[in-house]
This record gives sequence, structure tokens and C-alpha cells, in this order.
Amino acid sequence: MIRRALILASVTMCLSTALVSTSDAVGPATCARFARQIQHYEGMVERSQALENELWSERTQAHVDRLRARAEPHCPDLDNGAAAQARAFAQLVKVGAEVALRYFTFGAF
Repeated sequence: MIRRALILASVTMCLSTALVSTSDAVGPATCARFARQIQHYEGMVERSQALENELWSERTQAHVDRLRARAEPHCPDLDNGAAAQARAFAQLVKVGAEVALRYFTFGAF
């Protein structure tokens, strides 16, 4: 009787840990992490293209594609309008910072 109870308890614990581990992987923090990683590596693709490094550009684009493939089952709305708008705003801030640097240093940088 005790042996059956121990076996049942161990099977229940194994099943519950399997369910908990899969449900934790699809939270909003996971989607945010994927979005940050994709945004970072897309910036690296642009940088590699600006430096005319084809190998770096190809490999980084392949990494972005792999990240998108991994994120797709967990975050179906990863590339919605908000992400594109955030990227556009980040690019605008970057250009504004470069212009301000040139202006306030009288063109030294």
C-alpha cells in the first residue's frame, strides 16, 4: 500500500514538473527577450552591411532567422506594428543623437 502511494506520488511529481517547465517558457518575458535579441541582431546586420562585410552579414541574418523561427511558436504577434514602430523610433533617436553630437561639438565628431 505504501509502495503504491510512493509510486503514485513520484509519477505525479514528474508530470507536474513537466507541465510547469513548459508553461514557464511561453511567458511575456520570453517574448520580450526574443524581441530584444532580434532587434539587436538586426542592428548588427545593418552594421555589417555598412562595413561591407558579406560573411558577417550573412551569418548574422541567418541568426536572426533562427531566432524568429524559435520565437514563432511562443510569440505569434512578435512582429506586430508596435515592434516596427519601436525600431523606427530607436533609429530616429539614434540619428538625432548623431546630429546633436555634431552640432554641440561644432563638427569635431
